[in-house]
Amino acid sequence: MKRIILHAVILSLLVVLGACSNVPSIGLIAAEVELTSDPHKVGYTEVELDNGKHEKISTTSLYYTFSIKNEGNRKIGKENAEEGLRVKIEPHEKLLTASEKVMGFNLFDESTYENHGVGKGYSYVNVLKPDESSDFIIYYDLGYEATFEDFPPAPTQQQLDLLITNALEATLIVTVGNEEIARFDLSKEAK
Repeated sequence: MKRIILHAVILSLLVVLGACSNVPSIGLIAAEVELTSDPHKVGYTEVELDNGKHEKISTTSLYYTFSIKNEGNRKIGKENAEEGLRVKIEPHEKLLTASEKVMGFNLFDESTYENHGVGKGYSYVNVLKPDESSDFIIYYDLGYEATFEDFPPAPTQQQLDLLITNALEATLIVTVGNEEIARFDLSKEAK
């Protein structure tokens, strides 16, 4: 009887440990944020001037770079974009307030972009192999320094300072497909 109980306990432990090993292990190596209008990072728009010539203009953007590492022994994500790795920023109250004060809306909620002339961009891999790391980039357009009709102006320097000061008052959420696999409090991780 003791032997049956011992085997049952060992089997139960193996099942529990096996289930735990299926949980992806993701680590945040670094979190950086900057304000940039570098066309190599955020792209550009070509506008036609009154004299018929064209000029390339770039938006000022809040540009996040997250270095993320697969600390587990299995690949995380899938090759197709819909089921691959994704990151998103969930602002804390300080960042949400700064965003609404500077932009007039929640910059981190795409459904609020309509009629504002801004957007966001991103660049990241769909899959991380075991022990592999990669940069995940998200940027939010804030407006243009150059003044052109139909293009929103960039916030003032004082407004940009308010936004960048609070930019890491947020949580980084990592997902595979629709499943959340990790959360990182950037206000704690980045300090």
